[in-house]
Amino acid sequence: MTEKVQLTPKQLDIMRHTVMGGSRELPSDYETGGFYRNRFVTGPGSSDYEVCNSLVEAGIMEVRRDVEMMGGSDCFSLSKAGLELADKLFSPGEEA
Repeated sequence: MTEKVQLTPKQLDIMRHTVMGGSRELPSDYETGGFYRNRFVTGPGSSDYEVCNSLVEAGIMEVRRDVEMMGGSDCFSLSKAGLELADKLFSPGEEA
């Protein structure tokens, strides 16, 4: 990942969704100390697809292409650097 990356609001929203889910609320049994998920599924034709690929290029996300279990869509996840950044940016359980 480059030393300084300027993230757009859409990139930040996708990063947040990747580790916190759609509601951005954690399950009631969540224990502090990390995020409970790390995935974002999308594919060509979605407005999120190019944004996710830009995060891959920046070293913030990783991707597995054509995941059969995901209906052939791509499965993106935050890289180690992305998780470290998310830990600084987002609070587990924060409101949308």
